[in-house]
Amino acid sequence: MICDKIIYNNETIITIYHKGFSDEKMIPRRMISENINGFTITFEEYYESSESILDEHHCIDEGFLDVQSNINPYKDVSNCAIYKRHSGELPTTVFEILDNEIRLKKSIDDLDTMFTFIKKYTNLDVGNDISLLGDTLEYELRKSIIKKSKTDRYIMFENLAPNMYIGVNFYKYNTIVTSEVFISDAASSTHKVITPDDWGYADITVYKDGTLYYKNSTFSLIKSVSISMNTYTTKSVNLDNFRVVSKINSYSSNEFTVGDKNTLSKTETSLSLIQHQINLNRQKKRIQFFKPNEEKRVLEEIAEIFSNAGEELLVFDPYFADGKSIGLNRDIIKLINSCNSKSKVVTFYSRDSNYINNLNSTLFNCEYFQNNLKNSELNITFKQTNQPIHDRFIIAKNSKDLFAYVIGTSLNSIDDNYFCIIKLDNADSSVIYNELKGLIFDDSFCATKEY
Repeated sequence: MICDKIIYNNETIITIYHKGFSDEKMIPRRMISENINGFTITFEEYYESSESILDEHHCIDEGFLDVQSNINPYKDVSNCAIYKRHSGELPTTVFEILDNEIRLKKSIDDLDTMFTFIKKYTNLDVGNDISLLGDTLEYELRKSIIKKSKTDRYIMFENLAPNMYIGVNFYKYNTIVTSEVFISDAASSTHKVITPDDWGYADITVYKDGTLYYKNSTFSLIKSVSISMNTYTTKSVNLDNFRVVSKINSYSSNEFTVGDKNTLSKTETSLSLIQHQINLNRQKKRIQFFKPNEEKRVLEEIAEIFSNAGEELLVFDPYFADGKSIGLNRDIIKLINSCNSKSKVVTFYSRDSNYINNLNSTLFNCEYFQNNLKNSELNITFKQTNQPIHDRFIIAKNSKDLFAYVIGTSLNSIDDNYFCIIKLDNADSSVIYNELKGLIFDDSFCATKEY
């Protein structure tokens, strides 16, 4: 099997075993280190011959992780895992106990850098559950290949072992539209499932030799559920001077847990408070503040946003192409041109209703773009609105996620303004995406030109 370790200041802070890998020659040993504020953090990976070195007495959690699970490191729609978690001590390089409370020895920013390093090399987001620090995690890969046709109404299962039991449910609005169950043929490793006309997502379960082998659903693995019960009371208050009766609502809340409650000392209240601090810090980082002459940092952030757009990239800036002084936006277009999004749309406003037809002589009046235009390699759609969409947005959509950002200045002024880039949450991102997309695909609101 493969052993991955994260070592911080000479202390192993998390260990991960990947079972089922038996070819030592295919797994070269490697060590990668970085510096965090004067301390070294290292990712170490090597082949471990024994698969029975873990102490089962310290196993505190086990089960089957589907593709939606937050602790599944195989972040691919075809990969699931058998999972075990073995309890260990909290790392003394990160935590300390003072007055019977667990406290941080490192700053939140140092921890955030540490979590980024861990996720980069192990694909685990430890920042969402710091109680994982000090533990040993054991995974065994379960993989199935499922392909969805974009033109025909079917999904295809490939590389199936004989006598696998497969169940598929098709849903729309959380209601099952249709279902199919089949057993893989010993003579064939593929199977085609016809889909209904209108469906939103599929729930797929595969059994092999009577045990769960693969699962892809809309639900995560839940071991316990916390339930809050709120009691509301209303008081009427006579406000004599205003000659009205006002109502004041108050409520009390009780919380209890149904299911297995983890009694591990790591999850005591003090550790929960630290997790809360980390979560608040991450929320704050949804807003990034930039100053004049920080264009390098701004461009790095914009480039990262563009990199997340596998399906759609939408840029809204009313002054993106208004006037002949284009400046920095030529470089922004180079970034847009370089990203791998299937669809790229830039929306701007101009008082000249015919301005969009003159982009060749204004926006693209340089050798770099002339060559791209000549070879039809730009693949960007420009839309000119007849009314300004005043706020600036960048929306990046991939097959799994939708990210919307509010930009506090026009992109041609990122070098000399104070401004923020604000990342919206999922619900707000969906609202902005649907509203703006509805506008720009209205022919009465936009003129369109494709390059």
